[in-house]
Amino acid sequence: MSIKLGIHGITGRMGTKVVELARKDPTFSTLYGLSKSDSQSSDAISVDSAEDLLKNTNVVIDFSSNEALATLLKKSIYHNTALVIGTTGLSSETQNLIHEASLKTPIVYAANFSLGVAACLQAAELLSQKLKKEFTIRISETHHIHKKDAPSGTALAFASATGIQSPIQSIREGEVIGKHQVFFSNPQEKIELSHEALTRETFAIGALFAAKALVLKPPGLYSLKDLL
Repeated sequence: MSIKLGIHGITGRMGTKVVELARKDPTFSTLYGLSKSDSQSSDAISVDSAEDLLKNTNVVIDFSSNEALATLLKKSIYHNTALVIGTTGLSSETQNLIHEASLKTPIVYAANFSLGVAACLQAAELLSQKLKKEFTIRISETHHIHKKDAPSGTALAFASATGIQSPIQSIREGEVIGKHQVFFSNPQEKIELSHEALTRETFAIGALFAAKALVLKPPGLYSLKDLL
């Protein structure tokens, strides 16, 4: 299988890491990139618009911004290019655009592309089903001081998986890449489900894994755990 890959937000922290790993993977025959900045990656073919990115590729990995993603989604309905979306802090309008676009093309949207987090979400859902009547569930997340959204999209995904309505503890300190904890407790015992990302490479690995799996899927909206 040979895949033409597009990176939307190619000069950002995540876009740069995706390019670095994709160059080493022979599955990705050609790399295309779009960035809002004037600089471009020397390892990818530069395009000037979301339209050009979509029409030249089989799948696009998006780590951009809410506004840039909205533009990409509006153009995607005219193409069958698969979309791997990792941008967080999305408006309700952009979330609606994701659902609309998924009627035409396969899309995977995940707040966190760590394969470990995807597995932990499945575990949290199972534990909640078994224990929620007897245990109190609490979620905590810690990220670097530059992260804008709080609680994190991953923490909200854990809240959805466990079905809890209680507040999420959000901590911003240092350069922590991302740590998420789900606590199940009662007066007799305590269970802690914990995941910490040690490098940003883990998210790029997951995004590339999703890109390979998604090009074989029919139109629809998928989570990362759907592709495991």
